[in-house]
Amino acid sequence: MAQIFKTDFITGDLSDFTNRFPDSSEALTVIDDGGTDALYGDMFWNGGTTTVYSYDPFGSALDSEMLCIRRTPGTANNNRAAICLRIQPDGSHYQISAASVSNIQITRVDVTSPSTVDRTLLATGARLAVTDNEIYHWVRVSIVGGLIRVRSWDFAAAEPATWGLEVTDASPLPAGLFGVGGRTTSESYWTALSIGNAGDPAPTAPLPTGPNTPTNPAVTNLQATSARLTWGQG
Repeated sequence: MAQIFKTDFITGDLSDFTNRFPDSSEALTVIDDGGTDALYGDMFWNGGTTTVYSYDPFGSALDSEMLCIRRTPGTANNNRAAICLRIQPDGSHYQISAASVSNIQITRVDVTSPSTVDRTLLATGARLAVTDNEIYHWVRVSIVGGLIRVRSWDFAAAEPATWGLEVTDASPLPAGLFGVGGRTTSESYWTALSIGNAGDPAPTAPLPTGPNTPTNPAVTNLQATSARLTWGQG
């Protein structure tokens, strides 16, 4: 599998998520957020540690992209409504989170014991093309080797052509899982999660399905390319 786009969350989807930092007791739920089915967490604070849930169906990857639609009410605290990449078995990961109403930040989280973490702020900047972190918006993250790049934009706007925030981790984490997380008491909502690897982008809409849709993991984004496929008889 090289791409996935998940939306329209239901309670049954929660079994696809695993709490990767056992000292954190906070839980994900699914709620109706103004007519939209959303992953929801009023969590992400546990004595200064962290919370990270991996989305397991996609598996582990190294060079990849992750995309989400998210919002987080309130203007206080950092590390809210995070999307997380390269999640390790012990819970270490990169998180791209809202940092107040006006900023976005890239943080490396290294778990040092079952109850403690070291947090390294790699980069922070203005919320890029997002009007307000409190309303739904897109966030795309690319990670190649140690290079992490981020762009974000309003839900109804066109995706920017350039990256808004870039940083390189000189000793990057190895391949890992994808997920959501954070570290404050503010509410966090996600209505879509999208992943791409092996050179495929994280798609902005569900992939085509149907009886003639190829399922070969090597097939790239069918929304962005066209191909002629021939089936022989006999």
